[in-house]
Order: sequence, then structure tokens, then C-alpha cells
Amino acid sequence: MSSPENVEKKEAADDLHKARNLIKQLAQEIEELVRSPIEPPDFFREFLKRVVQALHAPAGAVWLLDANKQLQLVSDLNLRGIGFYDHPGSLQKNHQLVIQTISTGEAVIHRPGNPETPLPTDHIVILASLQRDGECVGVVEIFQRSDASMGSHSGMLQFVEHLAGLASKFLSKEAVQEQTSVGPIQENYDKFLNDLHRSLDLKQVTATAANDSRRLMNCDRVTLCVKRGRKVTVEAISGQDKVNHRANLVSSLRKLSETVMESREPFAFYGKADDLPPQLEKLLTTYLQESESRMLLILPLLKPDKLVRDEDEIAGKIQKKDKLQPLIGCLVIEQINESEPRAGVKQYADLLEEHVAIALNNSLDHKRIFLLPVWNFIGGIQEWFKGRKLAKTLAIGSAIIAVGCALAFIPWDYRVEGEGRLMPIERRTIFATANAEVEQVLINGGEHVKKGQILIELRDKELDLTYQKTRKELDSKSVEWTSLETEMGQLNRSGLSNAEQSKKQIELSGQIRSAETVITGLNEQIKMLQESREKLHVRSPIDGVISTWQVEQLLLHRPVNWGESLLEVINENGPWHLEIEVEEDRYGHLVQAQKELNTETLPVEFILATTPESTYEGEVQEIATRANTSSENTNILQVNIKIDESALPTVRMGSEVRVKINCGKKSLGYVLFGDVVEFLRKYLWL
Repeated sequence: MSSPENVEKKEAADDLHKARNLIKQLAQEIEELVRSPIEPPDFFREFLKRVVQALHAPAGAVWLLDANKQLQLVSDLNLRGIGFYDHPGSLQKNHQLVIQTISTGEAVIHRPGNPETPLPTDHIVILASLQRDGECVGVVEIFQRSDASMGSHSGMLQFVEHLAGLASKFLSKEAVQEQTSVGPIQENYDKFLNDLHRSLDLKQVTATAANDSRRLMNCDRVTLCVKRGRKVTVEAISGQDKVNHRANLVSSLRKLSETVMESREPFAFYGKADDLPPQLEKLLTTYLQESESRMLLILPLLKPDKLVRDEDEIAGKIQKKDKLQPLIGCLVIEQINESEPRAGVKQYADLLEEHVAIALNNSLDHKRIFLLPVWNFIGGIQEWFKGRKLAKTLAIGSAIIAVGCALAFIPWDYRVEGEGRLMPIERRTIFATANAEVEQVLINGGEHVKKGQILIELRDKELDLTYQKTRKELDSKSVEWTSLETEMGQLNRSGLSNAEQSKKQIELSGQIRSAETVITGLNEQIKMLQESREKLHVRSPIDGVISTWQVEQLLLHRPVNWGESLLEVINENGPWHLEIEVEEDRYGHLVQAQKELNTETLPVEFILATTPESTYEGEVQEIATRANTSSENTNILQVNIKIDESALPTVRMGSEVRVKINCGKKSLGYVLFGDVVEFLRKYLWL
């Protein structure tokens, strides 16, 4: 026995099934209206009646743009009954809603109570666009009760949008019938032919044939397949910039096209597939499942005959063989929603078939030319040697030759560039002499110091403890030694027998010698500790100036490790030089210049960052034989430059300099483009 819950679920399922059947039946009725020979006012009256009835809506209307782009009411149902004309300004408000939908082309639903979108009545307004050949030309408007549940709004919007799409097909059919009733529109047809034969590029020809023929025939999709050898490929699909050959739709269409092309006869499917070979029927079923097309037309494209026969054939020397024209492809025309071809499809298909075949054959012949891009390039160059362009070509060529000769034969100074700093030759880095703590800083940055002057006091707490402990042990042993000596001196007055005195004397002598040995060791240990404590006084190794700034802030009360750099002392009164970093791949130029000039000292020009307007001279003093890694992770060589520091306006340690080392004469082209040459040699081994 069924529970009440199961009964309710069954009733809900039955209601849903009935609603779907009603929608399906309504859609079929509207499709029949679209195919029937009916006038637009009658069609929209019947169309509106069915839509309003299906939605149980109180009213509805259809608006279309006339030839002057003015909005006209084509059909309405019960607008006056809902008080549409009774509200002041309702027509203007409604006009704004309709125009907005036409401009966007999107279906929309408006609910009462939104101040940004005033409505003509208190009803829910559902709007869906009507389109003709991709252009929005009207709107279907449905007025629904305001108490309709929120959950049904989305479904109502989709339902009205779907039915508006069916009504759009009626408008497109009417437009095609108007055009085809007096023959093809010559302007569009001529434009299609001009675009089709404008190019010989295969991609452009196939794309034009697919996209423009679809618009001309007013169908849903046109595909162009090309046969090269035994292979058939889908080259172009209307509405797609690129064909995905791995897609199931494309693969199934390719197989179907191959089978149809073997018969060399057109193939048409209008919703029913009767008396088809099993293989073709299977391929057709597979493709229809992927594409959901209801009308399919496949037209094989044959290689056109020659316009002019050969001379031998005209003279009768060669008999024309009854040979079938080769297949070069096929044209696939599809409709998604209708099984009957729309007006003009068959008529245009027959007209376009031959033109597409001719254009496709020409593009294939053009593509078969061996090394076609090379010949096109050579032909483009050849054009520069004809007519008025010849003088320009000769002038440009002469200029290029002149520039090339200048780059090859004009000598120019080749200079290796580098960056570095101005540094004194005599400078010392002060290192920590122990693992200790900086207890006192006795100097400041920029202060003059003497050789041996104490700069920093370090403190090693462990060393102090060891020294104090050793000192106490020494004092203790010294007291012990003094006591033993005293006891030895009083031995004669001790009242002991001679034998006992001898025994005691031997015992005390051993203890005294042991104490003396310990005291000697402790004295040596104290001497070493004192030397270590003396090293805690960090002294200047030379006369000079402290080049490190903010020494106290950097070091005071800071723990340091043995060998750690603390500060730097320079002799600013001594000689100075430049320490330059040069890229490792420039080393060969320096060595070659030294060999050619037979000297180790190459001339140098440099500028200071502080005075870039002045140029100074120097000479290479030393080139490092070992490469180092720079901060930018590139290999560099250090080059020391000898200078005359008296010629400099100011001498400041670490001042940045830019240096150019003269490496002799080279061609102007190598001076300007030497980096490119080196790159080719380095990476391409040229």
C-alpha cells in the first residue's frame, strides 16, 4: 500500500510529465505555423494566443520595427483588459523596456517594485527578442501575474525565449521568400563570388565558402571538406575560426563525407532515412547524434573541366577519354531545427556548388606549387627592379653597399668597458683576534690612527675565568712551596733522630720539586694567557685613516668570531688605483691588444660618478688570472688601473668609476656589432 508521500511524488511526476508534453505540443504547433503559408499578422496572433494560454498569463503583445526603424504593435492579447492604456505614461515606460531589449538582444524578466526599472503595469513583464538574419527586429512581451512564484520565473523566461526563437525563424523565412520571389539578390551574390575568387589561399577560400554561403542560403551550418589524395579533411566550418579535428562531430562528419563522396552523387536527408545502405545509415545515425541536425545536404565537388582544350585534342590527334572528373571535396549544408529546407537553400546550393568547386580547385593547384613561399618572396623582390621602383632600389642598394663597406673597412678604436671603484693601494682589513665580545671602541670613522694604536678592546669571559683560575692555583702552589721550604729549614731543630730526619728530608725534597714543577707550568700557562689577553687589544697595522663609518654603532657590545672583519684602515696619503670588474668574455680582447701593442700597459679613459663631465686617463697595471663571480652571478675579471691621483679633483675611497680600455683598432662594424658577432660565435660556433 502506497504512503501519502509516494502518492504526492507520483502526482508531481505526472504533473511534470503533462507540462513537458504540453510544451512539446505547443512547440510543434508553432513550428507548423512557421512552415505554413500564413501572413505575419495572422501568425503572430495565433502565436501569441498559444504562448499566453500555455503560461496562463493575462496578456501579451508582439512589437516589430518597421522599415523606418519605428516600433509598431503587430499583435496584442488583452492589453486593454489589464489596464495597460489606463496608466499615465505606461506606453512610454513600455516603449523604453522594448527598445532596451532590442538593443541588447537578450531575454529578460522585470518584476514590480524595482525603482530603477519602472513598469507600465503591476504585472511581471517577460521580454524576448525576435531576430531576422541575426538582427534584432522585434520583441515578444508577456504580462504575468505578480503573485507568480519566484521559482517559476526562470522557467517562464526560458520558455518564452525558446518560443521567440521559433517565431524568429518565421521572420527569417518571410525575408528569404521576399528575396527569392523576385530572384536572387544580385548584390549579395556578386559580393560572395568576388570574395570567393579574391584569394588563392586555401584557408581563406574555404573560410569564405563556408561562412558567406551560410549567410546567403540562410541555413544553420555549412562545412567544406577537401580531398587530397585518399585523405579527406574538414577544412572549414561556418562560425568557427579553427577546426578541432579531434572532436567527435568533426570525425563523424569526415567519415560520412568520405562515404558519400565515393558515390559521386548528392546526398539529402530531410528527417527520414529510408532505403540507405547499412554502412551509410550507421555513419549518418552517428553524425546526427552528435550534431542534432534535422536536415542534411552533402554535395560532392568535382574538379572542373579545362576551359581551353589542348591543341592536339582540337586537331583530333588525341581522343578525349571518358574519364571521371576527380573529386576535390564536398559541401555540407545543415539545418538544426527544421527538416524541410528553407526557402532559397536548394536554389542557392545549386548555384554555389560549381563556383565553390572552381575556387577550391584553383587554391589546391596554387598550393601544390613547389616552394611556393620562396617563389613569392623572390617575386616580391623582383618587383623592386621594375618601373619607377628601380631607381629607389638602386639608391637603397648603393646606400646599403656603402654602409657595409664603411662598417667593414673603416678602422675605429675598440674599447672594453668596465665599472669599478677608486681605491687606495695600501689598505688593511682589521680582523677579530678571538671569539669575544667588543667591550670598547676607541676610534671613530674617518679618524687618523698610528701604527700599533689600540682601536678596539675585546673581552673574552672564558679567557678571564681561565686566567683568574690559573692565577689562584699559582698562588696556592707558591704558598705550599713556601711552607715546604720553611719546614725543610726547621728539620734540624725538630728533635728527630738522624734516620728519621733523612727520611723526612727526602720526602720534603720530593714535595718541593713537585711544587716547583707545577709552579713553572702555571707560570708558562699564565704567560700564554697574558699573550692571549694582549691580543684582545686590536691594534692598527699601519698609519692611516679609519675608512669604516659608524664603528661604534656597528661593533660595540657585539659578539664577534675569530677572523671576522671588523673595520678597515687605509693610507690615503699613499698611491691610489682603480679596481675594475670586466666581463670574462672580454679577456681575449685585452690579451690580444697587449700582444699587438707589445705592452702590458693599455691606455685607459675613465670618468668619476661624482664628476661625469670630466675624463681622466690611466693605464692597465694588472689583470687577474682567475675569474670571480659577481653579484649578478656572472663571471668577471678584476683589472687594476694605474692613475695619477693628483689629477683628480677629489680622492674618495669607493667612488664609482666607468672605464674604457683601448684595445687598438678594429673595423667599425665590429665595434658597433661585436656583441652580436660574439654571440653567434659563442652559441652557434660560427
